[in-house]
Amino acid sequence: MRCLFALSLIFCLSATAQASDTAPIGIVKEVIGTATIQQGDRKVTPQVGADIFLNDDVATGADGGIGISLNDSTTLSLGENSRVLIDRFVYEPQAKKVGFGMQVLHGTLSYLSGKIGAIAPDQVSVATPSMTIGIRGTKF
Repeated sequence: MRCLFALSLIFCLSATAQASDTAPIGIVKEVIGTATIQQGDRKVTPQVGADIFLNDDVATGADGGIGISLNDSTTLSLGENSRVLIDRFVYEPQAKKVGFGMQVLHGTLSYLSGKIGAIAPDQVSVATPSMTIGIRGTKF
């Protein structure tokens, strides 16, 4: 009986850990024209209210645009023919664990830092093909 209880506990803990690894980090707020999100092996057409996950590769077409709001109130707005990979998002302020990183692969982007940028601006980075920018609560 104890063995069964222990196995049940391990199963529950592993399911919880798996759920937190795949927890959404934000949502789509606006979609204009053509946009896609590569989520692992799946390519999806985003809809308003759709979840955004860590390592999502967000792209827009020639007529496209997309607005995203992350869980710390960071906002991203991609213009036409743009592509961004969100490769780091940690937002656990009670545990003092925060961080955000993305790669702007091409195109245009409006970025407004949220709470991560306010709490720990040194933990925010935006990489571009030609340089890396350290964000200090700046809108650009």
